[in-house]
Amino acid sequence: MQDDPGAFRKKVTRDSQFRWLGPEKGVIHLATCALTNAAWDLWAKAKEKPLWKLLVNLPAEKIVAAIDFLYIEDALTPEEALTILKQQRAGVSEREQDLRAKSFPAYTTSADWLGYSEATIRDLCKLWLD
Repeated sequence: MQDDPGAFRKKVTRDSQFRWLGPEKGVIHLATCALTNAAWDLWAKAKEKPLWKLLVNLPAEKIVAAIDFLYIEDALTPEEALTILKQQRAGVSEREQDLRAKSFPAYTTSADWLGYSEATIRDLCKLWLD
């Protein structure tokens, strides 16, 4: 996974036993997405970093190599994505400092996981909406 992040997804979705089911369709697509997301999460946990920080530290070439451009290349090519990522590298430290200073300490789909009361969550949301 760490050497070639895109290879895991390709290996799972392009297995000959799954191809006849259509890996880009239905439940197989959802299952392979879940496996791919889990692999990324495990990689970040192994590095003892949140996933966003793992991505920030990856070279642009590795990020682009992990993306399957099969259905988006008409709108964004790998070369264009690489150019955008390299252009955005400038200022990444400042944006990270801003993120750490102003954002919530974690992401979850369940607000109570943070350990904040409902009132605190409401207050924090209001603060950021103003």
